[in-house]
Amino acid sequence: MKLSIFTPEMPEYARRARVGSCGLLNTRNLCRALFRAVMCVIVALPVLAADIPMAPESHPEPESYPKASGYPKEPGSRDVSPRLPAACDTGKQLRELVLPNGLMALLVADAGADKARVALRVDVGSQQDPDEFPGMAHFVEHMLFLGSSEFPLAGAYNRYLSHYSGRSNALTDYQHTIYHFSVLPEGLRGALKRFSSQFKGPLFDEKYLDQELSAVDSEYHYRSDFVYWQLIDVVNEVIQDRQKHPYARFSMGNRNTLKVDRETVMNWWETHYSADGMHLVVTGNHSLDELEAWVKEDFSAIPVRKRSPQALPVLDKSALVPGLANAHLGEHQWEMVLKFPLENQAGLLGSPAVAYLKYLLGQSMPGSIETHLRGYEYANGLTLDVEPVDDATVMMSVHFNLQYSGGRKYWDTIKRFLAYADLLREKPLEPWRWEEFNNVQASRWCYDNDSSALTWVKHYPRYGAEGALTGASAGVEPLDQAHLDALLSALRADNMLIVRSDSEASVDRRSPWFHTEFAFEPLDEGDVRNYVASAEERKRFYLYRPNRNPFVSDQKVVGADEDLVAPVRIQAHPAIEAWYGHREDLRSPLSRYYLLLTSPVAEENQKNAAQMTLMHAMLREQLSQDRAAAGDIGVKSDIARITNGLQISLLGPANALETLLERMLGRVAEFRVRDRDFRSWQYGWMEWLKSSEELDGHFQASDRLSALVWQPDWDNGDLLRGMRAATRETMGGMLEDWRRSLTVKSLAYGNVGRKQANHWNHLVAEKLLTDSEPRISHEFVTQVPKGIHRLILETDYSDSFALNYIQGHNESVSEHAQFQLLSQMVSSEFFHSLRTEGQLGYSIGTGVQQFLNRPGLTLQIQSPYSSVNRLDAAIEQFKKDFLVALYNMPETEFGKHRDSQIRQLQRKPKDLDVQSYRMWEAIRLGHHDFDRSAEMARALESVNKEGFKNWYNQRFLTGARNVSVLVEGQRHEVDGYWRDSVSATLLDSVRDFHKLGNRPE
Repeated sequence: MKLSIFTPEMPEYARRARVGSCGLLNTRNLCRALFRAVMCVIVALPVLAADIPMAPESHPEPESYPKASGYPKEPGSRDVSPRLPAACDTGKQLRELVLPNGLMALLVADAGADKARVALRVDVGSQQDPDEFPGMAHFVEHMLFLGSSEFPLAGAYNRYLSHYSGRSNALTDYQHTIYHFSVLPEGLRGALKRFSSQFKGPLFDEKYLDQELSAVDSEYHYRSDFVYWQLIDVVNEVIQDRQKHPYARFSMGNRNTLKVDRETVMNWWETHYSADGMHLVVTGNHSLDELEAWVKEDFSAIPVRKRSPQALPVLDKSALVPGLANAHLGEHQWEMVLKFPLENQAGLLGSPAVAYLKYLLGQSMPGSIETHLRGYEYANGLTLDVEPVDDATVMMSVHFNLQYSGGRKYWDTIKRFLAYADLLREKPLEPWRWEEFNNVQASRWCYDNDSSALTWVKHYPRYGAEGALTGASAGVEPLDQAHLDALLSALRADNMLIVRSDSEASVDRRSPWFHTEFAFEPLDEGDVRNYVASAEERKRFYLYRPNRNPFVSDQKVVGADEDLVAPVRIQAHPAIEAWYGHREDLRSPLSRYYLLLTSPVAEENQKNAAQMTLMHAMLREQLSQDRAAAGDIGVKSDIARITNGLQISLLGPANALETLLERMLGRVAEFRVRDRDFRSWQYGWMEWLKSSEELDGHFQASDRLSALVWQPDWDNGDLLRGMRAATRETMGGMLEDWRRSLTVKSLAYGNVGRKQANHWNHLVAEKLLTDSEPRISHEFVTQVPKGIHRLILETDYSDSFALNYIQGHNESVSEHAQFQLLSQMVSSEFFHSLRTEGQLGYSIGTGVQQFLNRPGLTLQIQSPYSSVNRLDAAIEQFKKDFLVALYNMPETEFGKHRDSQIRQLQRKPKDLDVQSYRMWEAIRLGHHDFDRSAEMARALESVNKEGFKNWYNQRFLTGARNVSVLVEGQRHEVDGYWRDSVSATLLDSVRDFHKLGNRPE
């Protein structure tokens, strides 16, 4: 099954193309949303989520707070009982440890953990940047990865992690920097030694200062087109004009702001990085005593500095609000952020009132503000963040993803939002709302917990050891009404900074870092009244508090006569290949249901493919309110466009799934669309397809690779022609043919009984199946001819991007296993060679790439500096160099990699979502023994270095089946001499490649 490139977020932007005086499709919004959605899909797919060392990043993470009360002051340890709902049993044991140097550690022993996870938070961020060197905290974050006095080699840390299927990353925020990694449990001891050494004696090697500065500068250029950063740049400039405040600093840094030498960097680190300002979380399947002994040994020597308390200025709110900043972000770009400062009351940031307000404003039930704005086509959604500014001030930020109407009538959008805030504030909220919120929070934490040390280390300083695992999401704390009142009271027009995009507004200046043209004006009392709805307007808005959510379920774990780790085939309906598995050992009340609906009718020609894509997009919108309301209480759902049809996937309590499933099937069976709406969608997609060259290079290269290798496939040009030819009538006829010839597969798995699983399949049959004969859908992978084949894309994207795909020679278990092993071995080496040493780009990674049953590997790099011919040449050179490294690799090191991968494959996932996905993949691909990972582990046991070296040489050099998709960014031109030298390998089109390739036997 191939997931379509048309992802869940696309319809939100492509749904209403406007013409004439109403403007055009918001294509830039669409491109950004599509890229985000594609990246989410990539992260979620196990075949692409190999443990890849990534470049350190700087992210906006509003998770910095003063220490929680009740901390132990003296060195020592104490066992901790986490704050949990009464019915929640995670099986985790906790201990808090305070070292003599003041470092505080939370140790989590989790017998079911598949990996050890570690995160260290340092209470140092851009707030401590010197005025003369903006970005210093971010730069030091990068440099700490590059060798220590104990482990001086720059790549030693990541190389060690790669031996144990590990990965690492870091992020820098306003008040903190967090370093984190994951590793197989047997690698934790050595990883802690190497990790802690970075904070005891980093080298800050002069050799890497300029190279890593290039990486920071590359990250800055990479983010320069992101609307988020452009808006933040405007906010910062508005604040800086009125008051020099650290909150408004340029935190990322670039080559111009960081003209520093080693002594300057070292002095800053020695001043600010102190053990008594650090919080550590270590979790794994080891005993608490083991974890405590290791942390004491490795982290006690981190030095304590004599830090002077930093006196932060208090933000002068009167100079900032009320105010309006208009920014030029593009002709068809509609974004808005509202900023509301308020007093930083004691305990406010750690109060469940913050999470409760986010829940109230983010609900998707009828009557909610989000549903209201969607209904008027003002906004696709809104999000609320609450973050500290200084000791006296907190900032609430509400981000609106506006549609065209909301952008043109931004004042009306604000009126409606503030009127809804008044509706929540004017009379006490009904007790059942708080109860519903707590039930949702408790269910999410108990049964949808990702065991994230990164999240826990953010919670630790705010909520203490007892609350670190859950934060405010446990659903057990009482509501502090005073905190909720303070938050709601701050949502006022006279306490509001508006930052919005308007391409027609007058501007008088440009922001310095992301070059956004804007103008700011304070709002007087008369201006403020324009954002306050009158009593008559409020009646016309018809805003009301939502009713109870119909998807809320109190279902508990269901007992059954069977515990089926591997699914079994059930005879639910003659026309459905139905599978079922009940899992009691996961102790979860959640169930998973997958449903595959396919027919070759969907891909018979480019017109059918385009019409199926239109139907999927419109269907998602028709289901958006039901899916969003179910999502409010933690039900995950998706309806995806795949090759030959649709895939529905649901995760949540079985009772809630059944309610949502019935509604989704009803929409699929009785799909209808008005002619006016059809034309609007059709024009929107045509506009998007014509402008798709603006998309991120990663997306464009991945999409074109899929078109080259996986068939049937239609590229954007084919779909554009199909869209032009489509009509509402022909789409209706095609859908009837598709439904009459459906082939159906399903999997019910988790906390569901056999009787209920049968009922779900009967619902499918009742709604969708006819007496017509199903038609088997055919998909196949083009066997890449031997040699290298290059496809160059000339696009409107600024950076260059190179994606190199190496295809396996066969579909055997051994072939899959060796590609998995190779991915683990090359990940850190590829990153170190091209990123750390070569400084060729910023976003660099490797990953297993499986098309149907054919394994392969991708090597990819994005760069604002280097042309694609340089990137392509560097990748080819790396493949040759890695063979040399294999020749020189000691047998013991190879054995560590192999044994680590074997242990990784032998581990059984404890998470329902991961386990059910693996089972569903096996069903789709016909691996009905459900033991693929164990088979791969057994295959690796017989692999030795000599055999693997020969295998690598065949797959990557002498007998390589290789495709390189190169996106020629606007910043660079392909070298003409290089193009001439590789002309024999260049492809003119996807169709030409299909003529070269062939179907495997």
